[in-house]
Amino acid sequence: MIAAKKFCVDKLTENTDSGRSPYKVVPTFWIKNENNNITVPYPPEEKLAQNFDRIFDCQLPLAEWEDYHVVIDREADTYEDGVLYIKRQSSKLLNEETLLVWKQIDLDSLEQMASLNPLAIFRKLWSKFLNLFGK
Repeated sequence: MIAAKKFCVDKLTENTDSGRSPYKVVPTFWIKNENNNITVPYPPEEKLAQNFDRIFDCQLPLAEWEDYHVVIDREADTYEDGVLYIKRQSSKLLNEETLLVWKQIDLDSLEQMASLNPLAIFRKLWSKFLNLFGK
């Protein structure tokens, strides 16, 4: 028996803000399917940063989030895999990508980098970014 993937890459079927990617990565258990009407709750753009951990850590969505009609595009084992898939599908701006990079930078690294010069800090951050989204 094949285990279900932890995340789904969904494409919003409704119009999104121009310049924004219609793709979202969400925990699989957030998907609601009622009579082939597939929806998923998602935080409003202005509250995405403060709610990102809920998505990444597969916590329950908040009741006040709006449900969006979606088409399930792909399943992924990790949030990172979902974002990489999205980047291959669309070059539109993805705020979640920035949040993911910051999530991957652990606090110990930031403390160590505090004693370095700004160029060294940039190189370390860029290296982590490339490792995450590299070729």
